[in-house]
Parts: sequence; C-alpha cells; structure tokens
Amino acid sequence: MEQRFTYVSPSIQKLLGYTQEEALQISLERVLTPESYNKTVSVMIEEIDSEGESGVLFDRSRILELEQIRKDGSLVWVELTTSFVRGKGGLPSGIIGISRDITERKQYQDQLIDSKKEWENIFQSIGQPTIILDPEHGIAKANKAILNLTGCTEGQLIGKKCFEIFHTTAKPPESCPVKALLRKGVLETVEMEMEAFDGTFLVSCTPINDKDGNLEKIIHIATDITKTKKLEAELRQARKMESISTLAGGVAHDFNNILYTITGNAELALEDIPEWNPVHDTLEEIKAAGLRAAGIVKQLFNFSRKVDQDLRPIGAITVINEALKFLRSTIPSTIEIRKHLPESDVIIFADPIQINQILMNLCTNAAQAMENTGGILEITVENELLPKDAVVGHLDLKAGEYVKITVKDTGPGIDPEVIEQIFDPYFTTKEFGKGSGMGLSIVLGIVKNHSGAITVDSQPGKGTTFTMLFPAVAEQTVEAVKTPDEVPCGHETILFVDDEEPIVKMIGQMLGRLGYRVETRQNPAEALKLFQSKPHEFNLVITDMTMPQMTGVTLSEKLKDIRSDIPIIICTGHSAFVDEKTAKKMGVSAYVMKPIMKKDIAKIIRQVLDNPESSGKG
Repeated sequence: MEQRFTYVSPSIQKLLGYTQEEALQISLERVLTPESYNKTVSVMIEEIDSEGESGVLFDRSRILELEQIRKDGSLVWVELTTSFVRGKGGLPSGIIGISRDITERKQYQDQLIDSKKEWENIFQSIGQPTIILDPEHGIAKANKAILNLTGCTEGQLIGKKCFEIFHTTAKPPESCPVKALLRKGVLETVEMEMEAFDGTFLVSCTPINDKDGNLEKIIHIATDITKTKKLEAELRQARKMESISTLAGGVAHDFNNILYTITGNAELALEDIPEWNPVHDTLEEIKAAGLRAAGIVKQLFNFSRKVDQDLRPIGAITVINEALKFLRSTIPSTIEIRKHLPESDVIIFADPIQINQILMNLCTNAAQAMENTGGILEITVENELLPKDAVVGHLDLKAGEYVKITVKDTGPGIDPEVIEQIFDPYFTTKEFGKGSGMGLSIVLGIVKNHSGAITVDSQPGKGTTFTMLFPAVAEQTVEAVKTPDEVPCGHETILFVDDEEPIVKMIGQMLGRLGYRVETRQNPAEALKLFQSKPHEFNLVITDMTMPQMTGVTLSEKLKDIRSDIPIIICTGHSAFVDEKTAKKMGVSAYVMKPIMKKDIAKIIRQVLDNPESSGKG
C-alpha cells in the first residue's frame, strides 16, 4: 500500500521497456500519467475506507483503464485488473494486478467515434466480439468476431436483444452491463464480468450520444478473459496449498517433539522394568503407539515437503502398506480396507513420495464417496504382461511387463456425463469445501511422469475402479547386510542442545546410560558460551534445529568458527529451511529426524565419532 512494486513479471519489459530489476526500483507514480495516477490513488483510498473480510486473501476485483509511461517516454494504455490483499482486520495490505495492453482497443474506440469514413473497416477488424446496440438492448451491428463466437450470421443477430445472445434469457439479468449503464444514467463506460459461451468475458459498454447529448448507441465489446480467470484461480490455489504445506510442516515439528518425549521415556522405563512385570507390556504398547504415530507424522511431513522427483527402484508393496497404515487412522471405521497384495514385493522405478501421494489421493476420494454409507475399499497389486497388440488400448504404453495397481470402491460411482472430465484441473463433483479439483489432475501428471497410464471404470450405483500401470523393473533391490542388533556405547563427552526441557532430560539420561558424559543446555546462546569456555573438552555436539534466538544451523556455524573439526548432529522434528543435503554442504556430520530410538541414535553417534570425515543422515 506504499506504492512500491514487490514483484513484476518478465513481460514488464515488453509492455513498458523496463527490466524486472529496473521496475523494482521505480515508483508507481513514475509509470503513470498524472490523471491515471490520481485515479489509482482514489481507488486505493476507497479500498482503505471500505470494510473487508479479515483473512480473505483476494478481495473483489477492480478493473481500471490507465495510461502508462514507457521507459522511452511513449505512452501505452493498459487495462489493470486489481485485487486487494487484505490482512488482519480486513485492512488492505497490498495489491496484486494483471496488466493487459489495450492501446489497440482504445485506438479502435477513438477511431469509431472520430472517423466515420473508416468506421466499418475498423469495426470489423476489432479482435474482440463487438456489437452496436440501441438504447433498448437491440443489436444494430455485429462484427466478425461476434459472428464467429455465436456461429450466427449478422442477419440472424440484427434486431435481437443482446441478453438473448449472451445470457439466453427473456430479460436482462442483474449481471448485464448494458442494464447497469442505463441504470446509472450517466454517459460513461461500464465494464462488468459475465459468464457466457462456456467462458468468462469482460464486457465494456461505451455510450455514444447524438448531437443533442441523448444516448443514441452503445458499443458493446466482449473480451474473453477465461484464461486470465483460470490463472487467478491457480494462483489462489497455489497460495492455499502453500499455506496448508506450511501448516503441515509446523504440526509435524511440534508433534514429533512430543512423540520423541513419549517414545524416549518409554524406552528408558523399559530398561528399568523387568519383563515379568505387567508394566513392561504396558510400556511396550506405549512405545509401539508412539512409533505408529510417528509414521503418521512422517506422512504429514512428506506432504509438506517440496522435493524434486527422485526416481529409483522401490518396492511398490512397501510404499502401499505404509500409505494404508496412515489411511486406516484417517478414514471412518465403517469403511473396510481389503488388500490383495503378492507375498513378495514388486519393483517399479518411481519416486516413493509421489507413489504415496497417488494412493492417498485415490483412497481418500474413495473414502469420501462412501463416508455416508460405508463400504469396501480394495487395493490390488498384480503383474501384467502387455503384448504388442494390447498397447494401443493402454495410452501409448510399450509392450512389456508392468505392475498393475487397482483402487476400487463400492461407492455411488461417477456420472457418465462427467467421467471424461475428472482428470481436468479444478474439476470436482464434490460439494464446496470438500475438494479443490486438483487431486486427480495431480495423479494423472504423476502417473505420466512415471511412464505409466491410468484408466477409470465407473457405473452409477456400482462403485468406481481406478487402474494404474507402471513399468516393472527386473532388478531387485539390494538386501541390506544385517548386523547384530547391538546398541553401541562410548565414553566421549557430548554437548546436547534443545529448547524442550522434557527432551533435554530424556536425552541426558539416554546418552548417560550409553556411557557418554553429557552436558545439556536449553538455550543455544548458553550452549555457545559453554563451548567457547572449553571447546576441546567436547567430542560431539547434538543440537535441535528450531530454537528461539538461534537455529541449529546458526549455532553449528558459530561452533565451527570456534573449532572447525567439531562433529555436529542436527536432530529436528521438521524444518523447511534445511534438509540432509544442505546440512551436509554446511559441514554437519548427520541430520536426524525425530523421534529416533535409542539404538538408532547410538549407532549414528558412533558412526560420526568413529568416522569424523564422513557425513551421514538418520
């Protein structure tokens, strides 16, 4: 709201001649003529004085025609579609705008008014569907663009009412811009958005007076803004998904800290309680429940991560079982989950996170379809050989061996009239608030990126079946060499830093029982001060990532400045700023996700201490 540009798209150079970097250094006033600047400021003042809904990202759109000054001093007319971003209390905090060069259209309008000699040629050359109306909504003239849009001849349109063509109604609706112009009683251009011909149009109605100043004609120009509206919707959806992702990451972090305390203290208690004591079994149940909860949080964490596609040979059955464990805890118990999986795993070349995302999407859709009636959700995995003569029917798949994954439900099915549209972005049959319309389009994109195919079979009242085919991989994953399930101990001195007191107490006991000398701090600044006082007395530092005053990364950098060879392990519930790759680049020896069991952290500690030159992850 301070009239500073915070982002401009690269097309600013084509429109005004400025590069993106140059545009970010200039003010709004510099690129507008005085008249257009005053108009813009007036709109901003109106929005500041108006009441808005708190928390609404995009308020109502405002459309302005402005004259802008190019870098070389020449002028250009733009149509600016603006939406005000509102913060707390509904006050506008910024503006997002899409500019479109309408210089040509403005020139057309001027020529229509000022030059009767070239009127017909200009009128027909207008790219937007344009009609001339009388004051009673009657069509007096139509250009080629409107004829192409409607499929009618000019003779078929002349004499008809404009609302009969655009709205197919017997009288003008409230969204009719001509009606709005006549109602205002002032001879100025009126612009309104309206739905027509399976799209969205911005309709500009400009009044033309006779010599006595009375309304004689109305120039009605319709601009197809369907793509623009779609881009706006995609932007809103992207911001919405970004917010959900951030929320998921925050929940994962906080919940992992709680689970770490539960599972860690359960382990400590198990060591103190003999197996014959009934309390021992109770503690085992607590520990197992904590680990199951950790698995659910892991799925939430995967959802919040923004990662590049990581294709590698994976076990499809393993990924499916992990997804179904999470689903069982989230879908109603009235829905029975049946698995038909081969005994041995099947290998596909895929990104495990994205395959998990596919299963979550399809199974959640199926569960929502059956939430009122209950039903059966079946997941089947089997091998399938596609011969050459069957390839055509499977969307350009090559002949060969495939893994077929089927997700079937006993829900109400999909209407045959819309089944061809279900993979389209933003198409949804769910009621408001139940779906964004992005799920199946994402599923389709992931399947195609994996060189696979997806089909759907559904009949009303008989459920829906989604079938996916992924190329099978002949090679098997390398079996990890099993090592004795021993918990390695040590005698070195460790500095442990975490702002959560329960975690500090629990880890202090745990590492002490492993034989280490442990000093703990809840404040990273105090930990830094302690390390400065005796840097060579510590063999290892284990630090949390998200802490007040100082992050684990910042603390690690300061510790490395004091003693460059100190091994550091970052242990975190979730972080949007660092992962194992970036941690390794910064010289961190290991990156561990909470919660982690005693034997696992013990192995990582020994790996770091025994191999100081290597970096690992947990």
